[in-house]
Amino acid sequence: MGQDRSLDVHSWVALSFFLSVIFFVIFPQKLPIPGTKGLINSSRIKIPFNLATAPYYAIIILLASRSIGFRIIINGFVGSEGIEPYSIMILFYALAYICVSLDLTGFVEFCAYWFSNRSGKNGKKLFTYFFILFNLMSAFTSNDVVVLTGTIFLVYYTKQANINPPVAFFISEFMAANIASMTLYIGNPTNVVVSQAYNISFVKYSAWMLAPTIVSIILAYIFLRIVFRNPKFIPKYVDSPKREPREVLKDKFGAILGVILLGLCLIALMATSFTKIKVWVVTLPFAVASMIKDIIYDLIDRRKKRNNAQENQEKRKSNTEFNTIIDSNNDRTIVGVNKNDLELAENFENLELESQNKIGESKWHYYSFKNIFPTMYSVFIRMPGSLLPFSIGMFILVEALSSLGWIALFAKFFSTLTPSYIPAVFVTATISIILCNLLNNLPMTVLLTRVIQHPNFSQAEHVTESVKIGCLFALVIGSNVGACFTVVGALAGLMWDKILRDKKMQIEYWQFLKWNLGVMPVVSLGACLILIFEIWIIYER
Repeated sequence: MGQDRSLDVHSWVALSFFLSVIFFVIFPQKLPIPGTKGLINSSRIKIPFNLATAPYYAIIILLASRSIGFRIIINGFVGSEGIEPYSIMILFYALAYICVSLDLTGFVEFCAYWFSNRSGKNGKKLFTYFFILFNLMSAFTSNDVVVLTGTIFLVYYTKQANINPPVAFFISEFMAANIASMTLYIGNPTNVVVSQAYNISFVKYSAWMLAPTIVSIILAYIFLRIVFRNPKFIPKYVDSPKREPREVLKDKFGAILGVILLGLCLIALMATSFTKIKVWVVTLPFAVASMIKDIIYDLIDRRKKRNNAQENQEKRKSNTEFNTIIDSNNDRTIVGVNKNDLELAENFENLELESQNKIGESKWHYYSFKNIFPTMYSVFIRMPGSLLPFSIGMFILVEALSSLGWIALFAKFFSTLTPSYIPAVFVTATISIILCNLLNNLPMTVLLTRVIQHPNFSQAEHVTESVKIGCLFALVIGSNVGACFTVVGALAGLMWDKILRDKKMQIEYWQFLKWNLGVMPVVSLGACLILIFEIWIIYER
């Protein structure tokens, strides 16, 4: 915990670099190095400043200036005060692997077409069914998984169905992803940060957050229908692409096994919530099991392809013999073209060896892994890899702010704003929503969690258990719901925006903000009122 120390020059340096990192996370840049033109090519060497690199540039400078020591870096990775960054990342990536692997079997498309076919040509039904689907997906997986899988499907589907503009469907998907992620502990890394800090179990978390989430989903749907009431956004009739759900299921057995693994994982998390077993310890074995499933599938598939290749080679040999025609009159032998195929097949191993020599050892291993384990490779490249360096880097920077006196100062100020549980809920939710869209939701959550933990807040006379609970779960609401106001409010928003831009279907910043301002303030208010009612029932009645 940060000392109640006075601010000095190192404190201001750390704060300025923290804010600079946030700027580059939201607005990534490539800055050219002066004097490097012509060293590699005709242009100057450029250093990338983005969410994966910017935190570490700041950390290096803070180390060099002796503003922080190596102990801060260790604490930023291993954790302190109950927050364990490494375990949060293991939990997140373990669950992400299970879900992305499940998606590769075609299960998400299967569900989407199952819902779509039941809507017929009714555009309003289609909108409603997709909203329900994405809420269910987010509730049982996470917001990032919905963004990674659902957005790409919607891009394809809305094009095929000639829904133009498709903005209502994309906005509703994004809202569903970020609102329903409040349901479970594992729905968002920010939920895990808050829960770890105060040792909130899986079941206890859901007991508090289930009602606010359901009310938020209902309010979001009602106001989405009001905001997008114009038929051009949600058409009365849609020429939906009709496909049998079973047709898009690439691997039926893999899908069944994936659903079983995900279900067992959630059951195990609930069952072990009454013990001291850490959630990452529970989740990781299921991710490993999912990985083993993918490895076995790839090896079996590779063996089938080899057997087919051998059969084809034998057929070629047989065809070559039959295509040898003896023309007795001219005494000529005509050999069929399959002879060339046979020679190519026989020289395949030599070709592989030559390729290895040409592309180099490291690239050869990369291509070998890609070819031998295509499913595992596909899962890895679809997972949000930049989240890991960004998260660890931000944990370290928040640890730096704590050690340099900022957290103590923020905690004093925060305690004056929360005299009882009702203002505690509204103030925390409001501040977290604002900071969410200025700092991004993960660093904001880490920062405010440390503020709530600090003795200047937690040991203040007026801070009762009801005030603490109000602050903690209002922070959860703010970190999830707040991510819906702008695309920079969460990493899921940045990924969502990138997918749409890559597909030439982007929604501009101010347009996105306009649509969400018509919905999210009411959703936030509804969630806070339900939380206040729960606190009143349990602590104040």
